[in-house]
Amino acid sequence: MPPPNQQGLRIIKNRQYVDLDDGGTVMVAYDAQLETYRAKRANELLPSGPALYRIGNGSTWGPEPMAASVDQPTASPPPRKRPRLVDDPPRASVVVVPKFGYSTPSPYTRLAGPDSQGYYRLKKLDADHAEDSLYAFSKDDDHWVLVDPPEGRMDSSGQSIAAERLPSWTDRDIWEHYGLHGNDITRFRSEAETTGRKPQWAHARSEGRTRDQLIRALKWAHPDKSAEERGQILQGYNLLPSMLPRLQQALQEHAKLPEWAEAHKLQSATETHPQRFDLLEQEVLPQIRNIRNFEPHSLDPDFDAYYSRPFLEAFLLKIGYRKNIHGCLYRTDIPAMFRTEDRTPFELARDGCMLARENHPPGSTTKKALSATFSLNDAKNYSVGGGPGIGQLRYNTQTNKYPGRHPDSDSDSDADSEASADESASNTSQAASSSASGSSRQQSEAASTGSGSRRPISLDSERGYTTYRHRQTTSFIYMIDTRNVEVVPGQENRFFNHDPQKINFFPYDDIEGHISVSDRGVSAERIWLVNSSLTRAANVRAIHQAAGQTAADIESATWSGVDNSAVYDRLIDQVAASGGTVLNWPANGKIFADDVTWPAPDS
Repeated sequence: MPPPNQQGLRIIKNRQYVDLDDGGTVMVAYDAQLETYRAKRANELLPSGPALYRIGNGSTWGPEPMAASVDQPTASPPPRKRPRLVDDPPRASVVVVPKFGYSTPSPYTRLAGPDSQGYYRLKKLDADHAEDSLYAFSKDDDHWVLVDPPEGRMDSSGQSIAAERLPSWTDRDIWEHYGLHGNDITRFRSEAETTGRKPQWAHARSEGRTRDQLIRALKWAHPDKSAEERGQILQGYNLLPSMLPRLQQALQEHAKLPEWAEAHKLQSATETHPQRFDLLEQEVLPQIRNIRNFEPHSLDPDFDAYYSRPFLEAFLLKIGYRKNIHGCLYRTDIPAMFRTEDRTPFELARDGCMLARENHPPGSTTKKALSATFSLNDAKNYSVGGGPGIGQLRYNTQTNKYPGRHPDSDSDSDADSEASADESASNTSQAASSSASGSSRQQSEAASTGSGSRRPISLDSERGYTTYRHRQTTSFIYMIDTRNVEVVPGQENRFFNHDPQKINFFPYDDIEGHISVSDRGVSAERIWLVNSSLTRAANVRAIHQAAGQTAADIESATWSGVDNSAVYDRLIDQVAASGGTVLNWPANGKIFADDVTWPAPDS
């Protein structure tokens, strides 16, 4: 990993890591609600681990201190505060404390709660009596916020008494929406019940995601609905991203849904309306490239949660997405994908194809999944610091079904063990491929590799053979022509197709996609070798032809561990010099899939 930057973060391939004060390194992601980084698992979209805070100006991180002011900045500066008006009540400070201790014990233990108003009773560990209890709301899974109840609202047992005014709002609701506690809650209830809307001096909290803020604001229009029910109501309006700030303002000012939102809801629900998707398409289409390439964009991260499922699926169909048998979104209009490989261009040209041999678990593509990236530069990163994967170098050719035996090894046990695992994974992949038949066969044939009618390539079932490629260090970057091919993009599925009720095998890495590949593999006509400077590419068949009788010696040197990438670069140049078709890019350019323009057939 690279060393920590000025913020104390180690960043590699768009992922962020921090060093823990008590040892170890974890992946993190920023949590806007906590205003700091949280530990996360590699397969999570949103972090679920504990909050972590940088220790001083050093490079190590640890859990939150015992107590911190809610206004205290942590990982990022707080927003500029609105000047307090003369009639604003002085807001009592609150303290946020951890519920659990990850390296040291939490200073509080829970005695009771939550009660009907959302209060918990806590006791300090060093307190002598239970009477020395404190009241708190649950801020999130990891934190309490210590608060004062309004005067006269607690009975002798420490339980809150139901409020007479604005009874549909609990004290915690008011704190969650406006950050109020203590006697400010009493004043809020009195004025809100009289006017039917929030008091002017109460200002909605800007913490949390935009959707959470909107769901909170919808309580004015639907006071008796739960947060989940209000979220479903919001989905029914199918609002444009640009409408969300306007809706939030309207709800806060008028305590009801505006007429323009009702009109938009009606139009979005009318399937025959000719402009049903036009405005949403104008706002979404310019952002898709950035989403696909894991770059900054303007759409809300909860985009798919703002729309009813039928509306969203119809919209995605309108803008070019399709769904395969696993429920994953795919496209057939992505020009190219990039992949780092240990297989030489000569092997691919001889076999006439690139086989999908990673044995990804089923669940992403209609047929077998071949991993690739949308970024040419990102593809290069996969070969940094070690060349091709050592596991693949145990196979002499891509048609070997089982790995071979290292010549310096006296035992076949390693090869047999790996062969057994590979056979099991292969059987699973083949079963998944078979299940993709039936009703989806016509669709998948057209959207696999354009070679579905050809016979599958035969695999060599030999075991225990001696490997001769295990010293190879040279890697190859290939550009794959994916026009009219099913490509499942990872980020777009996470963004547009996230369904907590369903588990899909989306591509894992940040800008990864899966190409649907038949048993015959990707045709060699679709495979182009990119030179080491990432400025030129030529088809593997043309490169094989340019090498002529020297191909065997060049390939043998590659297998023996010679770094002869410059030889392959010269072959690409030789193809260009002889009038063959090549693709050229500017040096140091960031090339993505959509930047590739293939030559016309007659060129």
